[in-house]
Amino acid sequence: MVCKTCGAQMQEGDKFCGNCGATLAEMGIVPKQKEKQGSKEDADKRDFQMRSDYFGGVQVKERKASALASVDFKLVSIIFVLAMFGIFLLVKAYYDSRTTTIGVDDFSVTLPSSMREVNDTSFDVLTTLAHQEFANNRMEFTFAKYDAVEIIPDLGTKAMTNDFRDMEKSVVAKSKLDNLERTFTQDLEDTFDESFEDYKRVSMDRNQLSFTYHDRGSVDNYVKVMVIVRDHDVYQFTCMCSESDMKKYDKKFNNIFDSINF
Repeated sequence: MVCKTCGAQMQEGDKFCGNCGATLAEMGIVPKQKEKQGSKEDADKRDFQMRSDYFGGVQVKERKASALASVDFKLVSIIFVLAMFGIFLLVKAYYDSRTTTIGVDDFSVTLPSSMREVNDTSFDVLTTLAHQEFANNRMEFTFAKYDAVEIIPDLGTKAMTNDFRDMEKSVVAKSKLDNLERTFTQDLEDTFDESFEDYKRVSMDRNQLSFTYHDRGSVDNYVKVMVIVRDHDVYQFTCMCSESDMKKYDKKFNNIFDSINF
């Protein structure tokens, strides 16, 4: 740039002439405005370039942050664990809801598919004609079949037409047989009350009994029993779960009893 007053050479950025002292305003020159400050990203790039120049002008490429750097792996882990737990619950609920109908002795019954045959005679009160038990990790189903003659011996008495005593015994025995579902259910309660620790009746009607008790393994159990008499056969059906699951499984027990078909 040349001074308009004396013609001397001036440097870019000078505010007055070094030869004659004339200012830019006196020369009629308006100084250029400074460029607006760039973005932070531009400033960072300039700072990076200056540091590069300071270390011998080596051209160093700036490393960009990985897309995974902003991921919270702790949060991702928690979400993954919760998702797996949710899937487990769904699979378990589906598996627990499945049922299968099986033939047992001379009847069929519908049980959860997860139940398997086991060996336990905890609820047998007499010599059985047949017995089977099925269980999973939450509940049990037991079937026991008794001979009514063992309960009412006079059922085995054959009445002779000329023997009044035998005829009377036969009539009384048949009357007892007609009420055996009710009386045998009452007998079961008396037996269980004497046999089980902390026995407590929940309910009882003609042929069904439900109760809680404390077993040897320090577990409080809930039991529901149904008695059915057919001809001279007495069927005792028993369902059991922990007392804490009583409300949850009581309806399932009723469904099992309702599914029994001779």
